[in-house]
Amino acid sequence: MRNLWWYKRVMGPAGQELGTDPNNLPKRLRPIHLQIGVIAGTRNIEPWFAGYFNSPNDGDVSVDSSRKKHLF
Repeated sequence: MRNLWWYKRVMGPAGQELGTDPNNLPKRLRPIHLQIGVIAGTRNIEPWFAGYFNSPNDGDVSVDSSRKKHLF
């Protein structure tokens, strides 16, 4: 959605940095040497974006994309 005018306006420059492409900020971060946990859900209070996903999601992130294999 980062190419949509309204997304750019609402999310600003920080929203342009998010994503799973190799050049997006999350992929450019160094690994951390800590145990972390990720909570992924399938319910949301803002249903506007849930339809953009093809798999279970919370309207912001799909459950599949929260798994380690997709992050780094």
